[in-house]
Amino acid sequence: MIVALALIVLFGATPLVAALAAAVIAGVLGCPLNESGVHTCLLFGRDFGRVLHVMFTSHWFAMMTIPVAAMVLVVWAIVALILLLLHRRRQRRRQMR
Repeated sequence: MIVALALIVLFGATPLVAALAAAVIAGVLGCPLNESGVHTCLLFGRDFGRVLHVMFTSHWFAMMTIPVAAMVLVVWAIVALILLLLHRRRQRRRQMR
């Protein structure tokens, strides 16, 4: 259940994490980064401008992933509650024996 919870949160947060990572990398490298277009950003002699641009604009996917993750999180919480109640019920039956 913990792994499922972590995966749900990771799914919902991935676009935002990617956008923040792109902003940090571009800031460290001193490269311009915005949604208007791809800018040259050199690292070790290679241009990573397109990769950073795609990472930076991925935050728009959060409009899909966060609501989906929220709905799945509600289902996860219901399943976790049912499993907890069943576990407590079994424990009570064992104690009564």
